Amino acid sequence: MNNLTPEQVKDLRRIIDQQLRQKDVYGQIREILGEFLNYDINKVEDIHSEDYVLQSLKERGVIEDIIKSLHSHTNKSSILNKEVLSSNNLLFSSKNKSNKLLHFKLIGGKAFMEFDDEVKTDEKMICFLSFKNQRFVSHPVSCTCSPIFEEDFLIDLEVDCCSNNQFTDNDVNDEGVGQLLQMNSPVDIVVITVDSDGRTRYIGGHRLEWRRVLKKGVILMTVELGGGQGIESKVAKGILEIRLELLPRPSAFVTQNEIAQQLSIERNRDLQAEREFYMYCKQWFDEFSQIRDAHKRRIVKLYAETEDGSSVPVVSFLQPLRADRLINSPSEASRFVSLFAYEHNESNMTGANNSKDIWWTPHAFICKKKGDIENHALLLCSLLLGFNLDAYVCVGTDDKGAKIWVMTRSKDNEIIFWNSIAGQRYAHHSDKHKFLTIGCMFNHENFYANIQKTDSVSDCVFDLENEMLWKSMSKMKLSLVKKLDSITLCPPTIDVVSIEKTIESGLKKGICDLRKDLGLSTSWDDELGYVLSIALQSYEISHLSSMASNSMLNDFNEVIKNMIPPKHTFRAFPIQVNHTSVKRIINTCQRNKNFKTILECVGDRVRFGIRVKVFAYPEDVLAVWVMICSVYVNI
Repeated sequence: MNNLTPEQVKDLRRIIDQQLRQKDVYGQIREILGEFLNYDINKVEDIHSEDYVLQSLKERGVIEDIIKSLHSHTNKSSILNKEVLSSNNLLFSSKNKSNKLLHFKLIGGKAFMEFDDEVKTDEKMICFLSFKNQRFVSHPVSCTCSPIFEEDFLIDLEVDCCSNNQFTDNDVNDEGVGQLLQMNSPVDIVVITVDSDGRTRYIGGHRLEWRRVLKKGVILMTVELGGGQGIESKVAKGILEIRLELLPRPSAFVTQNEIAQQLSIERNRDLQAEREFYMYCKQWFDEFSQIRDAHKRRIVKLYAETEDGSSVPVVSFLQPLRADRLINSPSEASRFVSLFAYEHNESNMTGANNSKDIWWTPHAFICKKKGDIENHALLLCSLLLGFNLDAYVCVGTDDKGAKIWVMTRSKDNEIIFWNSIAGQRYAHHSDKHKFLTIGCMFNHENFYANIQKTDSVSDCVFDLENEMLWKSMSKMKLSLVKKLDSITLCPPTIDVVSIEKTIESGLKKGICDLRKDLGLSTSWDDELGYVLSIALQSYEISHLSSMASNSMLNDFNEVIKNMIPPKHTFRAFPIQVNHTSVKRIINTCQRNKNFKTILECVGDRVRFGIRVKVFAYPEDVLAVWVMICSVYVNI
């Protein structure tokens, strides 16, 4: 304003005053101050601060309206190209669009205190959203104390899919706002970082109650990201600045009191159900413990702590998950889950009542692409339930301590155990699995505790309906448990051929450098590398069908015999990883003596072959196979 004349300043003040009066800003400020007078000052901090007033005006959409008026043109953010947004940010969505959309604008971030703007890092920050069967992802941004997020998401509110269809005439005439008010489906926000080697790290999350936008049709919000255990979960990991707008903007809205009343009704209903189920669990566990003294030492897991510090019943983690056209068999589901990286929780289970191990919610686990054994087991069990298998999560021990795995039961009572980390399955009495004891098992509808004289897996009878062998929970009481938000799996999006070529090129250079350090030259045979793909294909197929894999391996052996000249030695080293980092692959290879033998190969007419084969599963979860071979005449 230093360049303005006094007359221009006076005119500007007049225009602003005119807009403030036209938008009744002065009246709304008086209304806010009137609300302040009814507050208990001892319970509300900074109630008289300017920031508090400004935040209230932002939430009411007042400042936004003023800015739009001063610009004197239509707010372009309200007129969005839906197809562009969908192609840029949408991971997955229902095809049946409704006429109510939520424009979720991610404006920026602040107070991410673990990042120092002066310290450079190769990590990038990504924000994920999940709402019903829709998934969204932001573009990666630099990790700073105030990350520069600038994203627009269009969320289909799926009004026609709302479960509560009993409405009054007023609900019909309010353009669906009353129906939206009853939609108890938050937007789940997860923020992670990913480094240059593909390693992810969870920053924080938030379950956003978006229905406050129904008061004015537009609202500015600041969202604190939480995460961690105990008191740590109460400390904000960062703040996101968000603007929500209802599209198209309705002419009728609901009041703040109506919103508060609806949220209060839902919360009281949930609290009552939680309290009733908790009291039932306490009585049920007391009865279980009194059957035998040994039961007090058995691992019976009733509750688990999520990443936001809340304690929820374990059955809430499970519900049938159907990855339509993405995962085509239980074997493929097992392979898919096993490709998620294993990340051990330091505070893992040590006893029946320990709840300090984090059981990640499905959305957070999918975004991180890594977790402990319980996360793998929960996802696998959900997928098997989606195939209508009689599947359960088992809690017990193996030769290393506490263990969680999956069990399926056929109509003929054939018992199969599934190792969700290794992607393997075993018969009940097989000597290949290491499961020793079992304390309880559960799925989305049932919970059973083992009351047999012995909890040994080998001696256990899995006749779950026999009340002399298994103590079950009431299905009516289990129906009180509120399920965690379900997750929809997204199809793979990566270009596998391009990735294969990039990894191969990087590995060739890395191996040449390693041999150069040994004073050895390297000659590559592309034809030899080409035929290695037969073996890599068979290795991946072996996780789905051993018969088909054996047939392909026979083909590979025949091809190699035809290619390798007489008196030549052929050596090969295969490895499988779930990432695309060349540096990490080489580091893993160097820890294997077979790779070292090939790397240090000397002789006459030495040549090398290499092949990379990438198999993409939902969520861009990858099985990356690498085979390196050498052919030479031993002298």
